[in-house]
Amino acid sequence: MRNLLEFVGFAGSFVRKDAPRLATLELTRFCNRRCSYCQVPTLYNPETELTVDESKQVIGQVGKWGFRILSIIGGEPLADAMNKEGVSHREHTLHAARHAAVKGMFVSITSNGDYLDEALLKRMSEAGVRSLILSLHTYRKAALDSLIKKAITAREKGIIPCIFCIFTESNTEYLLGISSYVISKGLLFGVGIYQDYATGLRTKRTNAIPSPEQQRFVFDAAMELKPCGLIRTNRNYLRQAPELYPNNWKCNPDRNVYLHVGPEGTLNVCGNVRTDIKVLEIDSLQELKWRETKRELIKHCGNCLHQCLFEVENPDPIGDIPTFLIGSMMALGQHKLVERWGAWWASLIAARDSKVDWSLKLK
Repeated sequence: MRNLLEFVGFAGSFVRKDAPRLATLELTRFCNRRCSYCQVPTLYNPETELTVDESKQVIGQVGKWGFRILSIIGGEPLADAMNKEGVSHREHTLHAARHAAVKGMFVSITSNGDYLDEALLKRMSEAGVRSLILSLHTYRKAALDSLIKKAITAREKGIIPCIFCIFTESNTEYLLGISSYVISKGLLFGVGIYQDYATGLRTKRTNAIPSPEQQRFVFDAAMELKPCGLIRTNRNYLRQAPELYPNNWKCNPDRNVYLHVGPEGTLNVCGNVRTDIKVLEIDSLQELKWRETKRELIKHCGNCLHQCLFEVENPDPIGDIPTFLIGSMMALGQHKLVERWGAWWASLIAARDSKVDWSLKLK
């Protein structure tokens, strides 16, 4: 029941107009992988990253500003490599998650899943982690099945899991089969379009960003799955993304529904548009220093279409009611019922929609 109340509080942030919704804490840039579309590990500098105590202070400040949801990301926040204090990134993440949970925040972690096992998932649950985003980076069936197995274990530990894919031109043919396969296991599936950066500047490599036609085909099909509640990506993103090609959207500089905190404790517009303003140096997001800096940076940024940022600014409470219900059922431990529902819906759509090949094409 406690998990359900926490989940309801999290969902409520997306109903209130202009409420502080999501704070992303990039706890470390260390990562054990080198994905072609991710520049984060190349910027890793352990000497500049927050200590455990500093991260707790930052979380406390973010909580005072009204943010109810904390998403801890990396790099790989669950890696066992040591930071400058001799504390592993994994332990740092657990300390941060526990502190945020005590402060009344709904805590989510994004991970590649490489370090996850049942013991760690149990510790994460005990620390107050309530959501887990597992990023699929290797498009092989064995890799997907491994993530699904870990997601199911997370679900059994009281953590709401989601398998997430970055949508590129090259993986277009796989996504719909993956989405159907994932929901058939009673798990959430999310997708966001590839964002391309070079030395911090937008380059809009249209050979990596899926074409408008590819986006329309995949997202229209995903809309068929959306009513079952197991597609996490919201309808606004699915509908509007192809019209914004290539990732041509700006966030609103006058709203503070989302914020990004860098590993150094900097307050940023997003993961690519960063400042040197420290979270602990300002008392309010209404301070002129932050507002003017944010406005100027957004004015000159190269645009993007980050799924989390876009959805935080463009929530769809009505369309996400089924997802809210599914999340509530997971929070109540109704895993088998959710799994049967997902399997039935996946088979229904496969039989009804002959224009789409819903089979899993991974080898």
